[in-house]
This record gives sequence, structure tokens and C-alpha cells, in this order.
Amino acid sequence: MLGRREVVAAAVAALMAGLAVVVLAGLGDAEVVEVRVQGGLPAAPVEAGQVVWAEKGDIWIYDTESDKRRALTTDGAARYDFKPHFRNQSRVTYLTSGEAFGPDPALVEIDLISGQRRTLQHLPGFIRAYDWNPDGIRLAYYNVLSYDAKTELHITGAGPSHLRRFAAIKGRGGFINYDETRIEWASDGRRLLLSDTALDTSQDETLYILDVDGSDAAAPRVGSWARWSADGRAVYCHCATTPAQNDWRWQAIDVAGGLSRPLLIPAAARPSLSPDGRLLAFDDGADTPSIFVIDLAGTGAQPRFLARAAIAPLWLDPSRLAVTDTRPCPDSEDDCLAGGHGSMFEPAGTASALDLRTGRRTPLPPIPTDGADTP
Repeated sequence: MLGRREVVAAAVAALMAGLAVVVLAGLGDAEVVEVRVQGGLPAAPVEAGQVVWAEKGDIWIYDTESDKRRALTTDGAARYDFKPHFRNQSRVTYLTSGEAFGPDPALVEIDLISGQRRTLQHLPGFIRAYDWNPDGIRLAYYNVLSYDAKTELHITGAGPSHLRRFAAIKGRGGFINYDETRIEWASDGRRLLLSDTALDTSQDETLYILDVDGSDAAAPRVGSWARWSADGRAVYCHCATTPAQNDWRWQAIDVAGGLSRPLLIPAAARPSLSPDGRLLAFDDGADTPSIFVIDLAGTGAQPRFLARAAIAPLWLDPSRLAVTDTRPCPDSEDDCLAGGHGSMFEPAGTASALDLRTGRRTPLPPIPTDGADTP
């Protein structure tokens, strides 16, 4: 019997599909979860058996103990709330603006125990991504002040603040199977990973491994879909073999030494590292996408096929995954691909669990909505 952890994973997997609108099973016919993507994966953070997400301008949370979801904000279009993150197990932060993804949003914190909220600060410009360091004291956010300005990385909080400017935006939309905008602290809080391929800029580098002051811990290179190793010593990415090259390949980069080890992955998107750090799961982004997993510890390991018609794997535990089920795009090829930015698949509105030991695929139950604040 599927437990509450699987239900939470179903919510997260559906929200992490990487498309603009994801329909979740269990919601009313007229109700969809809007996950607007600025070139990459939307945020659906998980902490202590809870998941938070943005839906129709409000922030929602699903709690395993109550087995219900509820709205943390209810102002709807009056104040558009987006990009929620767990700061720690009991505090959630989100951005709020007078318009959808508007400039100069306020960063607001909610205490999940007391229900109290407070505005931490106003962040300048358009916020493309942000993340708290593991102890929730330092904030890194990535922004652009206007569409003809340079992108910037700000590191604030306890200790000195740092600013790094990158390149001016030339402009284009994101490609679902190739592009991602992401900032992530390493598990030890000593380094940052920043990738942004969703915008054309005046520089070629798209992947940065940074020290806590924003300086380069390794030479920048082209790359996307980057993830930290569990110990923060390596980065797994689809990226150039050396900073001077433009030969995109899947590999593991040792941050300290700069050496890289090839990963035998021909095509991958939306990667997810297992809780023990040993396996990397991903979908291949094909017209009918498939889920694979690869053993990161073994040299020369080949990807193992798990399932078809699924994307965005998310780990339940070291031997089980939750995935978002897909179906063919119902429109014409031109409309589905939309100039190359889209795909020939779409989320089916359901999620499944994959057991790596047995190969069994089991439908996950819909998200409970009893007691929700909206129909």
C-alpha cells in the first residue's frame, strides 16, 4: 500500500515536470496548478514530509501528517506570490509582487508553527532564482534589473555581501529539454552552482561553480542540467569537457582538481540525484520520453532503462522513484514544438512510482484536497 511519502512525491514529481501548466490528478476539472517556468524547472521544494508550490498566485503546502493541502497565502491576483523555498523545516520564504513575476518583489517568510509572516527584504529587479545555504543564514539570488541589463548574483546575510555581474541579455525563451535556470548551494555550504541557459547573453559560459564570495571555484564553461554530488565535491552536468571547448557531454567534474570523468549518457534532462548520492535518474526528453538511471560510482556504467512515457524523476528512497506520466502532445507538430521551444509530449496529469528492484510501475494516488481552502 502506498504511504504518505509516495503521495508527497507524486505532488513534487508533477510540479517538477518543467512545463508551464501541470494538471494534477485529484484536483477539480477547472483547477490546474500553474507552474510558470522562466526557462527551467519550477521550484517545488520538499522538507520534512512537506511540499510547497505556487498555484494561481498563491503559495500552497501539502503536509503528510494532516494528509491535506492548504493555502499559505490567499490574496490571489491582488498580490502575486511565487518561488517558494524552505528556509528550514519550520519556515518557508516566497516572493510577492503586484504582477505575475513582477520586478522588485518582496521576500516574505512564513513561520509554519506560529503562522506569523514577515517581510525580510525587497529584492531588486526580476528574480530568476534564489536559494538559502544549508543553515538558512546566507541567501544567494540571481536577478536582472531590466531586459537590457546584465544578470547579477547577490550573496547576502550573515557576513559580508557580495555581488557578481555576468552578461547583458540578448533575449530568447527557454527550450524545455535543454534549458534551465538554477542556483544551488552545495551540501556543505562552501560553494554555489549557477546555471542559466534560458537566455542568450553576450558571453558563452552558462555554468558557474562558485566560492561563497561569488568568485570562480572552477573555470566557467558551457553547460546545463548541473547537479551537486552528495558531498559537494563534484558536479554532474551536460557541459563542455574543458572551459575552452563547446563539446557538450555528460560528465562528472571534480571541483578541487578540475578533472572530469565521462558519464555514458547520450541524452538527458531533469536529472535527480538519489538520497545516498550513488545514482542519477533522468528522462531523455524524447518525443515519447523514457526514464533511466545510471550508477555514478562505477566507471563505464551504462544507463539502465526503467519506464517509458514519463519525465522528471524524483527519489522516494534509494530504490524507488516518483515520475510524472506523459502523453503525446495533441496538437500539430509545429504547435507542439513552438519553434523548437516545446516538445512532442505533455504531462498526463498523473504520477507513478517506479521500483528499481522489481521494475514495477505503480500509479500514485491523487493529492488529497479535503479541507483545502479552495474548491
